[in-house]
Amino acid sequence: MITVYLNDHGAGYIELQTLVIKDDWAHGVDIYGKDIRIPSTSILYIVEDSDD
Repeated sequence: MITVYLNDHGAGYIELQTLVIKDDWAHGVDIYGKDIRIPSTSILYIVEDSDD
């Protein structure tokens, strides 16, 4: 699980199954299987959760 904390108003964070950052955009799939695209300027920080 990857948690992306956002600096936008309204949404504090989004949990993703996958995440790739390319060309100033973050592309991923959320926990419901929906494709997500986030501008990199909207990302505050990213935490990758370990299942260990």
